Amino acid sequence: MLNHNSEQILSCCDSAVIMDDVVEAYGWAIARDGVRSVEVFSDSKLIAGGSYGGARMDVHKVYPDYPDSIDCGYYVSALLDKKLSDDANIILRITTKTSQTMDIPLKHNKELRYRPCHFHEMFIHSDGHIHPCCVTLRDDLIIGHINDVDIIEKIDAFHARCSCDSFTLRRASRDDKKRYFFINIEMSLLCNAKCAQCSVDAPSWHAKYDLYSSLTRIIEQLRPMTIAVQGGELLIQKKSLDWTAQIGRRYPDMDIMLLTNGCADMGIVPFVNETFDRVVISIYGFQPETYKKTTGLELSKTLSFAEELIRHGKCKVNLKYLTTPINLHEVNLFLRWALWLLPERIILADSNIAQYINTGTPDRFWEKIEERTKQSVQDELRNARAALKDSGCTIVIDSVNRKRLGIEELTGDEVLGKHITSPAKSRTALLGRGTGLM
Repeated sequence: MLNHNSEQILSCCDSAVIMDDVVEAYGWAIARDGVRSVEVFSDSKLIAGGSYGGARMDVHKVYPDYPDSIDCGYYVSALLDKKLSDDANIILRITTKTSQTMDIPLKHNKELRYRPCHFHEMFIHSDGHIHPCCVTLRDDLIIGHINDVDIIEKIDAFHARCSCDSFTLRRASRDDKKRYFFINIEMSLLCNAKCAQCSVDAPSWHAKYDLYSSLTRIIEQLRPMTIAVQGGELLIQKKSLDWTAQIGRRYPDMDIMLLTNGCADMGIVPFVNETFDRVVISIYGFQPETYKKTTGLELSKTLSFAEELIRHGKCKVNLKYLTTPINLHEVNLFLRWALWLLPERIILADSNIAQYINTGTPDRFWEKIEERTKQSVQDELRNARAALKDSGCTIVIDSVNRKRLGIEELTGDEVLGKHITSPAKSRTALLGRGTGLM
């Protein structure tokens, strides 16, 4: 934990991981004139943008007279294209709304490559089984069941072999402290959609979900900073919504995130605004017939829901477009709409297109579609430079789409380079199992 104070800015970096190609930091920052951005630089080059506005009731109790102190948490995360050199000068920069800055030096800590991941984040499956995260859901990575009376002891003792691009799981030691940044909860799989790419087969799910009391107990025991809730589709699950609202009232300093398809009636918007700090809306196409064939839902309903949430401005909205072979050519249409709204984040995530397409045909059909899409996407992003310049909107594009759409050709631009970033594969905050993984 690093505390930094100046005449203009007060801040605390609760945790920072800088190793190889992974950058991750979270903490809080406040300023008399308000905080505009939190970013990480390496040798004066921007390498990671962050989100600002997480609930921090603990800070507000100490500094109640500072603007935004109740929502002053930040989180910076990125998986870089290249590994950082050991002698790189890495700083976390906090910028106020009047362009005052504070630079906090960050050090490489490669030993954190090995960590007890289950002391920092977890995934709770719809059947109640608990995994260290939602990136790898092997049977040998089941820690236990949420109903187990000794589940905390099982978490403490858990060990298995697991590695991802960011971390290698190790056994927890006596010196390790549980600090849960994130718990991802998959609740009932009841859903209003019939998505062709659904990995959990939600359309045929007819079981009963009743793990709410066990969820309450584990939230009480672990006190995560953020929980994400998903289905199925939570917006049609009254019990799940009631439980989430209850948790929000009980723990007002906890961030609650909703992952949804957003195909909901306008009457639920006030409830969503009051209950959730962040809403991630997954979109699977941007022409009505494409969307309906893929999901069985009405695109206009989803767009209206998203626009109404953003218009209210109470919760942060992330608009996530999942690219598939039949909607890739519509990415520019999605971007035009999303860049008009300027939500907190615009996300492009590949839905494993490569397994569905055939490249290298004599007529180069697919290559031509990709090339034409690439050009239209780049045009939309260039046209949005002025709107993006002073906005807090970040565009998160995964490595597959970055290559497919030629995004690196744009990152040399001062404005676009600042607003376009990559996701960190270790983070599950923007992922929805069954809605396409980034």
